[in-house]
Amino acid sequence: MEKNKISGSFWLVSIGVCCLLLVIVIVGFIAFSNRKGEVMENEENGGNLVLNYTGNTSGLYLENIIPTTDTIAKSSLKDGEYLDFSVCTELDNATVIDYELALVIVSSKTTITNADLKVYLEQEKSGTYTAVFEPKAFEGLKSKSELGAPLGSMILTSVKKSKSGDDNYRLRVWLADTSLLEKGNVEVELKLFGNAK
Repeated sequence: MEKNKISGSFWLVSIGVCCLLLVIVIVGFIAFSNRKGEVMENEENGGNLVLNYTGNTSGLYLENIIPTTDTIAKSSLKDGEYLDFSVCTELDNATVIDYELALVIVSSKTTITNADLKVYLEQEKSGTYTAVFEPKAFEGLKSKSELGAPLGSMILTSVKKSKSGDDNYRLRVWLADTSLLEKGNVEVELKLFGNAK
């Protein structure tokens, strides 16, 4: 009996095909393992916050103000000495919107120190304004707040809203009657920061 001999060229072709298949498998494995997972992004509107204010400015500028007692300043309704404003909350896909109102001193126009500047905020409920907090000296934040109020600003109130609606406020600032100054100037701006959840 004569054995069939396999030619050398057959072995070369077989080894070549095996090597080619091995290279294809390795390249495919590397490409698959380096493939990034597909990230699906879906941007939704959680809600809206709008700061509305009367007049043409979002703050107060008071010139040559004299020291005033808390009792007199709280009841004063002279034009230009207070700021009426509202925060309009509109929930969309969010269930809750957190917001905070912050007061910022415009230092280039202010000659009163923080300790001599009194701040008072009221909120309207059922047609009557009631104190959110009683008059106190301006106290600036030592660091940025969680919602974004900057360093040096004073948070007037923090609110959690679970339904759409408007919150009406009245802001007053004045020179404290304990100040050694005879008069001074102050400019403050109101800022709104929020987060929908």
